[in-house]
Amino acid sequence: MKFPKLLAATLLLVSSAVFAADPPAAISKLCDPYRSDASAGMVIGFQLGDDAPIFETCGMADIANGIALTKDHPVNVGSLTKQFFAQALLNFVEADEISLNQDLMRFFPEAPWAGQIKIKHLVSHMSGLREHWAYWMLAKPKADTLADVVALISSQDKLKFTPGSEFSYSNANYILIADIIQQLSGKKARDYIVEHVLRPSGMEKSDFYATFDALPETIATAYTPSDTGFSAARQPLSNIIGDGGLYASASEMLHWSRRYLDSAGAVRKTLLDNGNAVDYNRGVWLSTHAGCDQVEHGGSAPGISSYMAVVTGCEETKKNLRVIILANSNGINAAAIAEQVKTILLGDAHARQFPAYRQSIVADPGRDFKPGRYAGFFNGQILMAKFSMDAGRLKMKTDKGERLFVKAADGRFARADQPLVVAASSGENSIRMTYDTLALAYLTLMPPEQDSFDPSGRYENSEALPLRITIQSSKDGYVMKAAGRTLELKALAAGIYQSENGAYLLGFEKAEEGHIYLTLFHDSLGAEQLQRI
Repeated sequence: MKFPKLLAATLLLVSSAVFAADPPAAISKLCDPYRSDASAGMVIGFQLGDDAPIFETCGMADIANGIALTKDHPVNVGSLTKQFFAQALLNFVEADEISLNQDLMRFFPEAPWAGQIKIKHLVSHMSGLREHWAYWMLAKPKADTLADVVALISSQDKLKFTPGSEFSYSNANYILIADIIQQLSGKKARDYIVEHVLRPSGMEKSDFYATFDALPETIATAYTPSDTGFSAARQPLSNIIGDGGLYASASEMLHWSRRYLDSAGAVRKTLLDNGNAVDYNRGVWLSTHAGCDQVEHGGSAPGISSYMAVVTGCEETKKNLRVIILANSNGINAAAIAEQVKTILLGDAHARQFPAYRQSIVADPGRDFKPGRYAGFFNGQILMAKFSMDAGRLKMKTDKGERLFVKAADGRFARADQPLVVAASSGENSIRMTYDTLALAYLTLMPPEQDSFDPSGRYENSEALPLRITIQSSKDGYVMKAAGRTLELKALAAGIYQSENGAYLLGFEKAEEGHIYLTLFHDSLGAEQLQRI
């Protein structure tokens, strides 16, 4: 095993006393870009076995008032919240008040899918429910209550797939878990989590703050990067929790990781109905890398970035390694920082690329690739590519050239020179690309190139969730209007546009019968087709 020179021959032999005062210099260096009283901040925390936890902090919790970020400042942790709601749900399972195998008729009797989806499908993202936030933004600009968003989710009359047959990460699952907890406990979900999960775990300062709550002064300000540095962002407060919403400090999250993730031997990969394993369950991802088992999850929201993991079974340490990264800016990639921390502590063989988002890949061996133009997001950037078959090989053509992939097992195509895999999966007419098990891209099939035409008009889709969009011409091209919002559209290619906020891709097609269709794509929504009326 090759270690960074800084730690060679010493790291695995030292006692906790060696790091008691300071973390290794290589980890401290990760904080250097943010050591400024004009910068948002970051907390790096880690712990090896029973050794003392180590923290490195940098940047500011409050730039305007000159308050430095510390390990005890609560920060919005984003999707790290999910594991707390999973634990709360398991409290009721262990008390025999519910079963993971029961359907949702008891809780959502009016929902058309209530008899199909089981509680275990929510916990492991196998319900087939669509991601609701992109719909929410287009259908209703302000989030109000948990009941409102549950009503929107319940209005889905068509699931993406039969529950249990596929995996698809959707925040809607954990919104419903929060509502189930409210129904079972007779309390607000936030109150139950605080009283029965956070406080018994020793998390005395962690809490939820609703839309109109007054934030304590101890809460770190959220920041977004700007041309002049960092600008204060609207704190992601919401009455809607379950998929996120928890404010916690790095010190308390590291403490929690020992209680929950160390015991995650009880958290097993979930099995689909066909027997294939999915590497997500109970609010955490489960993976194996370089001979080590990892239980992990990341989180993001406007003005924050978070990541937490426990690494076990490593020959190098013989100890569990716990890592927590909390940043009060979405301009800091907590997941990428965490990977560098793990590489420093475990060695170069443990290095892996880690994008901002990851998804489980469930390839369908019976699904053929549909050739054509695809567009989507690759590591946070727009990717447009043409896919075609060439003598049994998959050809991908982008503005940077061509790549050929050979057919591999399980309906996937791979490159021999690197661990890059392409699979026709996660929905009809879509492709996922992975690098070393980490999802880098989700692309959807776009309309073919056609002669130019005017796509202006009203578009609707009422199959699953209500979407109503108006496309209008403007002095610079076209704008998209929905729920009182107006977004400029930027042309990417013939018939393909991107909204000015970067969240939506739109592809227009004029069919032979004269109808005009809109393929609307969002990285959490997936792709939906609307028709001009």
